[in-house]
Amino acid sequence: MARARLERKTKTSGEKLTTLEDAVARIKDGDHLAFGGCLFSRTPLALIRALLRRRPRGLNISRNLMCYEGEWCMVAGAVDKVVTSWMGIGLPWGLSKIVREYVESGRVPVEEWSHLGIGLRYRAAAMGVPFLPALTMLGSSLVDVGGSKII
Repeated sequence: MARARLERKTKTSGEKLTTLEDAVARIKDGDHLAFGGCLFSRTPLALIRALLRRRPRGLNISRNLMCYEGEWCMVAGAVDKVVTSWMGIGLPWGLSKIVREYVESGRVPVEEWSHLGIGLRYRAAAMGVPFLPALTMLGSSLVDVGGSKII
């Protein structure tokens, strides 16, 4: 089924440039957004600010290394779930008080994956398949706290 859908898909890359407003308008309540960049480097902050001005609700957000954008989305009340392998600015300052408050209180659940595991989730989605098999989290507690399954 996924393969047939991919085979029918237009092969041209098409026009990919758009305005910030148009990009934000395409995001609907309940969507899953995967942010690019790494921690505070190359994060699409202008896009995130424009998105949060629209006051979205029910978003699931994911990123390999989550930083400020996750906190902003939590405080704005835009997020139902965070999927990540790391959340915070870094070790010197410890865990953010915002993250601690929202996660420990259960207001925003966090699904934790290994760095490779979350990357393979993105790869599977790009390929149009439900998952890619991997051994990356076996032998760790991530099998119990994330959304992975042993098959």
